[in-house]
Amino acid sequence: MWHNLTPRLIKCANCQLVRCAATSAQLTEPEPKVEVKEAKKTKKAEEKPKLEWEQKIADFLSVQLAREHRRYSSEKKKKRIEHIVICHIRDQKIVPLLSYLVRLVQSKEVIGGRVDYSEVFASSLKHISKHLSRIANDHEYLQSNKAIPFFHNLFEILPAIPMTSDDSISAIALTLARLEELTTIPDNLKIKRSKVVGAVQKRLTMATSTQLPKQNRIFFNDAEYEVISNYIQCGFDRIPMEETPPNLKYSDTPLAETLNTPCQPVDYQGNPFISQKWSKKEFRQKFLELLDREQRYCIQVENFSRNSIEKPMERLLEEWKWRDAIKGCFDVMRNKVSQVNVKLFINGLDAAKVADRLYECVIVALCTGQKVLAIPELESAMAHALLDLAHSEFTANVLESSTDLFTEVYDKYLQYFDENSTIPREYTQREWWYKCAEEARVDPNFHIPMGGVSKASTEELGEFLVSVVMNACYVPPSQLRKKKRGNIKAFSFRNVNIDEKSDWVENAYKINVNKMIQVHPALVELLDIHQFKHLLFPFRALPTTLPPRPWMDKGLCGPMYTKESEPLRNLYEFKDCNVNVEMRKRLRNEAQGRPVFDALNDLGSTPWILNQATLKELIHAFDLSFKPDQREILENLAIPMHPSTVKVPTFEEEFGVHKKVADVSSMEFIQFSKKQYEASKEQNETNSLWYWLMYRLVLARHFRDEMLYFPHNMDFRGRVYPISPHLNHMGDDINRSLLKFARGKPMGKKGFEWLKLHCINLTGLMKRQSVEERLAYAEENLGTIIDSAENPWNGTKWWMSSEDPWQTLAACMEIRDVISSGIRSENYVSHLPIHQDGSCNGFQHYAAMGRDLKGAAEVNLLPSDRPADIYSSVAARVEQKRLQHEESDDEKLRALARDLRDHLPQEMPRKVIKQTVMTTVYGVTRYGAVLQVKKQLKALGIPGEKLGKFTTYIADMTLDSLNESFQASMQMKDWFRSCVSVAVKLMRPIEWTTPLGLPVAQPYVKAARKHNKLCLMPILSKQTNAFPPNFVHSLDSTHMMLTALNCKKHGLTFAAVHDCFWTHSCDVDKMNEICREQFINLHSSPIVENLANDLRVTFMPPSLLRLLDLKSLNEFEQKLTPNIEKGELDLNCIKDSIYFFS
Repeated sequence: MWHNLTPRLIKCANCQLVRCAATSAQLTEPEPKVEVKEAKKTKKAEEKPKLEWEQKIADFLSVQLAREHRRYSSEKKKKRIEHIVICHIRDQKIVPLLSYLVRLVQSKEVIGGRVDYSEVFASSLKHISKHLSRIANDHEYLQSNKAIPFFHNLFEILPAIPMTSDDSISAIALTLARLEELTTIPDNLKIKRSKVVGAVQKRLTMATSTQLPKQNRIFFNDAEYEVISNYIQCGFDRIPMEETPPNLKYSDTPLAETLNTPCQPVDYQGNPFISQKWSKKEFRQKFLELLDREQRYCIQVENFSRNSIEKPMERLLEEWKWRDAIKGCFDVMRNKVSQVNVKLFINGLDAAKVADRLYECVIVALCTGQKVLAIPELESAMAHALLDLAHSEFTANVLESSTDLFTEVYDKYLQYFDENSTIPREYTQREWWYKCAEEARVDPNFHIPMGGVSKASTEELGEFLVSVVMNACYVPPSQLRKKKRGNIKAFSFRNVNIDEKSDWVENAYKINVNKMIQVHPALVELLDIHQFKHLLFPFRALPTTLPPRPWMDKGLCGPMYTKESEPLRNLYEFKDCNVNVEMRKRLRNEAQGRPVFDALNDLGSTPWILNQATLKELIHAFDLSFKPDQREILENLAIPMHPSTVKVPTFEEEFGVHKKVADVSSMEFIQFSKKQYEASKEQNETNSLWYWLMYRLVLARHFRDEMLYFPHNMDFRGRVYPISPHLNHMGDDINRSLLKFARGKPMGKKGFEWLKLHCINLTGLMKRQSVEERLAYAEENLGTIIDSAENPWNGTKWWMSSEDPWQTLAACMEIRDVISSGIRSENYVSHLPIHQDGSCNGFQHYAAMGRDLKGAAEVNLLPSDRPADIYSSVAARVEQKRLQHEESDDEKLRALARDLRDHLPQEMPRKVIKQTVMTTVYGVTRYGAVLQVKKQLKALGIPGEKLGKFTTYIADMTLDSLNESFQASMQMKDWFRSCVSVAVKLMRPIEWTTPLGLPVAQPYVKAARKHNKLCLMPILSKQTNAFPPNFVHSLDSTHMMLTALNCKKHGLTFAAVHDCFWTHSCDVDKMNEICREQFINLHSSPIVENLANDLRVTFMPPSLLRLLDLKSLNEFEQKLTPNIEKGELDLNCIKDSIYFFS
């Protein structure tokens, strides 16, 4: 199959930008046999076949791009139609709705059946049937001329609506039944009614000749479905369709097949997903509150950090009457808007409700404390706030029983999370949700209809709403230091220069100019003086207090109950590609990728609580951020200072109040301007960091008595992340220290040892020492550890010297609590997660794939008495080469090595080569390695004139040393790059399937012309450099998911931060066993061979082979064949490696 990525923008012949997407298709039908004729030896003859097959591919891709653009346009039109119907139903405009449906059923999309409008017709007819019930006894209306347009249009659409879905059939039947209940209609329409009803009944009889339509309880409650079934049967014995129960287990995924069999009860350690011990009534109330929050844009959280004695900022904004101003401005501007879609959407909205939502969005933006706001983010927030409002009003008019339905399914689903439930041992969350939905007689993937909206509509609406706010919100002149006559705009557009530091070049920056919204400086100052009493947070950005809805097959459904979500993060830089569309396009069947989505469910359903002891100390440290004399200690603890502590010099402060600009020399003024710029930049950066920490602490305090869940999604490679950005366990040291497992477990025999070892590991002080030495160190310093817990600010402050001080403090407190509990440590119930980190995890996967024996020893795949350190090993190897070169017969090489010795007399420092070693596995180039080494040598004081030759020399020795240790691995990385070259020549992005079945396609593409054809072309440099690290990341994600799934199978609580695995202290040994088993299982599968085969199938189908000349065919076949000589590593040795994950 030929696949292409979905672009957002392509350049047409007239240079206009259009939205488009690409689909999968075959170039031609594959033939059983393919013969390739050898080209003649002349240069002209050799070039012609190559140009021919390139032209054929370009033609094909261009056709596919155009076809997908038509499909995208059709989908965009469908969303617009849904949007219009939602507005009519929301506004209770029956006749305009019918008039619009008349035009819709006459369109070529409906007549040709090219687009599925079943939700549109079902929603519309459901609304119409309710209207028919309301007017059934209004005889005056039914006999008046006012009813004629209604019935005339209704009789026009009923015969034309396609009966292609159960929902459409049911809605038509319900409408006919309500029509027959009417005792009277206008006389001139009675004959037409009889004809239309008769004709539609015939179609209905044919469509339901064997069975009744399946009930969709989202649309039709039981009473309505009884009316539908009675109307359709009419004396015939039809029954609802019985479907064969699907196989919900894993298939075609060998690595996951053992998960189909439940763990034996004797080996099961209990439900890892326990929830609060609430009554059923309390759970239902909590769930109703959750549904309500999903419908609202944001929630209010108390701002504990407020220390102002002035009136709260909320009250000040109310005095300025911004809400009323937004309402008035909206009323005026909606009558002038030119965009048809926007005009239709906003005309029926209640201006007061709109003002409330937009005002909330403004408060959310101001709560961030930022001086400039990103336009796309603000537009998206405002658009979605109003779209959610409109959609909730639509659902209230059509789906009055949806809340009851959600509650009915959730009531049963919650049994999964009972403390003593054995359901998790027998079912995955996906399977149990399916069972609960089936018993409730609803589709497991049920959702609120017509919930999506096109990105184009969102952008248009967001742009309009931002303009409303910017025209409405003013700061009164009385609030300004320098009085002005009139009000000043609170928000204005501004071009902002954003300095982005180069990853490779020391002191090098690239400057991006971005158009942003500036918050007026006077307003920024007032925000700091008055401060908000409460902060507003969008609901989507918060953790949940109840278990989330599980992801289902193909990544459908997801964590929210009333809104649709996507499992893959579609980042802004991938604007030419919809990664979710591309992922689903490549799924061969419903079962593919199930383990991936089940792993997301397990990770997202792990319950957490706040670590109140650590939170208390963090709030104390945060309070110190206002004191400049605490800067040194706070910087060590990663606590940013308050921006007020960073002073930006003024002209008067620098030169005196009496001095004028003209009196200052140009050099002095340049130096002052630079000083002012640097201070202002530091203040802005400090401001962002301070508010970011404040957000997290405010939320932690708000949720301090709650049980939390962090729903997860993935990037396109399968790496997982919590959706909540502010508060989660995957953040920095502070975030991680704030959270504990909600489920507590007795520590068991070895749990206390693991806790002490965890504490020492977090300090980073004994990375090269053995476990025994670390435990001995913990025992020797037990008094110091307890002192840190008892007197974190006034004692020895041992915890502050740690690499991760806040997590170390949390571990110290846990050790203190165990000792002071007065009970045996094995009986102490602990909630603190214990971490086990992979050792250079990327190299571990490379070494295992290549069976590199030397490399395996470097990254702890082999058993050893103490942990290996690849960075020190490579540094030692580089030092050995340098010693050899100093005695070399090559005069130039000897002179270079001895010159380096004069300037760097010590043994090769580990830090000089660490970054290069670390990034080599992720595809760093020689040029990049040279720049990395240069940065380190410069920091060591090497003279500038010597840097060039020394950096190149050391970088080359570093790469050579890695090639010696990881010979097969480095060959593999080179093979990855050669595979990309084939894909790019064939004008395709590289793609593969992870061992758990997740399709991955690199989204680095752009629209370009090839052989005068517009195609979506892969970006060579990005595709090439990204494939090796992306493939390895997909493997480390696979290993993590396998570990998560198998831990769940055995009842272990599990969490992960990529290659750092967490569980209870009593379960570390079992988790380590599972972690090693799954790594061995993963790499015992033919990963490289499967990849090579997949690449051949994808990029070299028979339909292409017959077009290729022999030279190109041989070249591509050779590059796609992994001629890698594997080493002699026995993977089973990993079982006995203590430091593999430790």
